[in-house]
Amino acid sequence: MAEILKQNKTVQHTFFDKKRKDGIYDFNLNKISQGKTPTMREDKLRVCQECKGYYGNKYFSKHKCIVDQPEPVKPILLGKETKDPDFEQILNRFRDGEIGDTCRSNKTIKMIGYRHFCLRRHETGKQDEVRKVVMAEMRELAKLYQAFKDLVAVEDMFARANLAELVEAINSVATNNGQEKHGQKLFIDAVILRSVKTLNGHYSESMQGEKRKELKIFKAAYKHKSSEIFPKARQTSIQNSLEKARKPENLSSENNLKELKQFMDTETKEVVRTYQITRYSYLRSLVVARLTLYNARRGEEAARMQISEWEDAVNGTWVPEDQITQDPA
Repeated sequence: MAEILKQNKTVQHTFFDKKRKDGIYDFNLNKISQGKTPTMREDKLRVCQECKGYYGNKYFSKHKCIVDQPEPVKPILLGKETKDPDFEQILNRFRDGEIGDTCRSNKTIKMIGYRHFCLRRHETGKQDEVRKVVMAEMRELAKLYQAFKDLVAVEDMFARANLAELVEAINSVATNNGQEKHGQKLFIDAVILRSVKTLNGHYSESMQGEKRKELKIFKAAYKHKSSEIFPKARQTSIQNSLEKARKPENLSSENNLKELKQFMDTETKEVVRTYQITRYSYLRSLVVARLTLYNARRGEEAARMQISEWEDAVNGTWVPEDQITQDPA
């Protein structure tokens, strides 16, 4: 301390500012680890893990940091065990509020979301889709949990004694301004069944045999009750798909499709005629666009094909030698 006081004012201010930020950071971190709410001046506060500073959400991007683009972290995530940084990024993207805070803090909801994330995290080219699906499922679980209000734990939603209340919660969450949202209702059904499957594995792994038996009985009761809850929503969704989505006014113009096809044919022939390696990406885009637009049943295959798979197809790697027809010449 004596050495710092001998320095000029700029050095002293920088040193004490860092010490103050570190002290606030450690103090709040200690409170969060004890399950308490840290003393904060603003509701939507963000933490910079680089300089240890606490800033308002709208001022975070303006603060001076030791790095160019610091990453904001929500305070509730501090003090938690970060086993998987990728999943922590998903938790950090939830909005502030009752539902978002429940998704970030409730251990059971996080465990269910993390299991689904692990199941799909290695899907190539679908990282954004996986993140959105996992977040959507966690939100629906949080909404159901909030609809109960009097439950101590999320696991209590999956008990036979609370089945009637669960049905009421499903109807409440899937209703907006007196109108039932059929798609959301079916999505909640899928979320509940996936959650039951995840909890079943968790109880088996943690040797909670009695809870696992009760959960198995609950699943049978829930499936029996489902015949009263979801058939109308399922049938309405199918009917809407048949009556609305396929109406002529909702389909693309036939003339526009013909013009687009003609354009892609012309461009493809021109690129092939004057082919250069620099035009390869454009040619690839033309081919993939045509396959995706005009071969809807298997449109994704071309977009996901890798160069190695193309080379295998050209070399006939997957064709048995005894089935290859030899050229008589």
